[in-house]
Order: sequence, then C-alpha cells, then structure tokens
Amino acid sequence: MERFTGSMGALGSIRRIPGRKPTYQYLSCSAPNLSVADQLDRTQSRDAGAACPNRRGGLTVVSVESIMVSMEPTVEDPQRSRRTGAPKLESHLGYWLRRVSNQVSGAFARALQTRHTSVAEWVVMCQLQERPGITPAELAGRLDLTRGAVSKVIDKLEAKRWVAHSTKPEDGRVQLLSLTRQGSRILPELAEIADQNDLEFFEGLDSNEKATLRRVLGKLVELHQIRNVPIK
Repeated sequence: MERFTGSMGALGSIRRIPGRKPTYQYLSCSAPNLSVADQLDRTQSRDAGAACPNRRGGLTVVSVESIMVSMEPTVEDPQRSRRTGAPKLESHLGYWLRRVSNQVSGAFARALQTRHTSVAEWVVMCQLQERPGITPAELAGRLDLTRGAVSKVIDKLEAKRWVAHSTKPEDGRVQLLSLTRQGSRILPELAEIADQNDLEFFEGLDSNEKATLRRVLGKLVELHQIRNVPIK
C-alpha cells in the first residue's frame, strides 16, 4: 500500500491490484471548488484523479506501508477472526467452576478411598439417611442414574453391610432400601471427611464469602432446575 499526498492537499493511499487500474483512497481534499459534502463523498475509493484534479502532475509517494490510511471500510477475514478473536478460557465462568469442582471433588474422592469408599457410595448413603425406605427406582431418579448403575452401588454397600433392603408389605416385588446400624455409624465418619475437605479448600474465604458463594450456586441450581445429585 502506497501512501501519498496530492498537489491540492489530498491525503490517501494507492491500492495496486494486478490486472486492474490503481485505486486511490482519499482522506481529504482541499480543492477550493469542492463543497464539504463533495469532499466527504469523494473520500471513497475512486479511479485515479477522480477525487482531486491534476492528480498525475502533483502526486507524491510519501512511503510504502502495510497500514491502510484511507476511510474505506475494512472487510474482516472471518477465518482470521476465528483464529485470533476467540476468547481465552479464563473468560468463561464455566471454566472456573469446572476447575474448582475438579479440585474439590478429586480431593474428596481420594480421602474416601482411604476408607475403601467411593463418592457414589457416600451419596447413596446420604440419600438413604434422608429418605429411609426409598425404592431403587426412586433413588435412580434422584441421582439421574440408570437402575443398573444404582444396583451396582447398592450391591457394594450391601456387601459391606452398610445397606439392607426389605420388601414392601403390600407388594413383595418392590424393594425398600435403608441403612443398617453399621451404615448409620459409619456415615458420620464419612461426613466428617467431607467437612474436612471443605474446610481445607475453602478456608481462604470468610463467612460472608462462603454464604455468598452458596447463595449464588443455589440460585443457579434453582434457575436451571437442576434436580439430580452429583455422584462423581
């Protein structure tokens, strides 16, 4: 792109395209016989000499540069925008939520492993404490899991003698799930591990910040009607 000044005060640039006439973009023109409106109209791309008279005799090339100095609108390359205009990961709230969640849940899962227990087993036990006598189908619906997935967790808890099932009196085909005495004794110990994990991770927040975080997250849960309980 060649930048120039004309003999009558025109400022602009020359675009040279192979096989075509050079195109001049004028920033201004001080020709006395042109009104302000005409000068503005003629800042658009014109063939050589259209905006200001005597352009061939007074045309002076000032410099060659890659920056376009005309008032011609620039057409953005969409491919380039996609390459360079994409926002960074840090600009997404979901990125921060996922990053924090992975750390909190990962540390909790590792702590539970020391008691040979999984997060899924702990969540199921909490559900049974809150809703003794719940059916496997109801439990699967609350956890947003298949019946098969819930059955695998229940089988592990029954093998540890932490959970037992009984049948519904009026319908022997329906199973009712509940904690055993041993399960009721172990659950507070697992809850203490959860409390300690929260304490270690969120100890940098004061009580007001914790309350605000809890309120905002609860608002998002209600706003998006999130009913399933996470087990991972």
